[in-house]
Amino acid sequence: MNGRARAGLLLLVDLVAPAGLYYLLRAAGLGETAALLTCSLMPGAGMTLTFVRERRLDPVGLFMTGVTLAGAGLTLVTGSPRLILLKGALLMAAFGGWFLYSARGGDPVHGPRPMAMRLSRPLLEGWAVARWRPWDELWEHSPLFRRIWRVSTIIWGAGALADAAVRAVIAFALPVDLAVGLNGGLYALYSVLMLMIVNVYQVRAGLFDRRVYASAAPE
Repeated sequence: MNGRARAGLLLLVDLVAPAGLYYLLRAAGLGETAALLTCSLMPGAGMTLTFVRERRLDPVGLFMTGVTLAGAGLTLVTGSPRLILLKGALLMAAFGGWFLYSARGGDPVHGPRPMAMRLSRPLLEGWAVARWRPWDELWEHSPLFRRIWRVSTIIWGAGALADAAVRAVIAFALPVDLAVGLNGGLYALYSVLMLMIVNVYQVRAGLFDRRVYASAAPE
């Protein structure tokens, strides 16, 4: 299984499967708190699988497991199941902060690449975006190319922070049974909406226009 397929499987186990299990447990008559506490054990499954197979700890899985266990512990102390629901908000807040940090200033050429570029590169380089020139060369010689990926990263990061705020409201303002389903559905909504916004920006900014890069020369 390649890296992307493994990441997709772990995402399914960590984010989607718990919601399905929650509703099955509720249909079986389990209470809200007990059902959420049971589901909170699932995110650790992906991290455990990675550790057993590859003898390494997945940082994202470790973070999710830590947040989930903290929420479960607070729920046991306070008796409120809503603290477990904050896991999604904290995850998206960390995701947004990570993206925004990667788009920071510093050396414009030799500094770290923005996260949007790093994650898109395996999918787009060589066939969809400026396939006639290597991305490292474009990054070094084209200010427009660098700006597009920095702005794209900022858009993703800002969207994640907005998503985190919505999840926090859902966790405390809506019935728990409804909040569990909405939290799961928001991942799909966020992904589709952000892909649309980012792709519209990139098209308008010229990322897919060969003429933008044809004349790029060393600075």
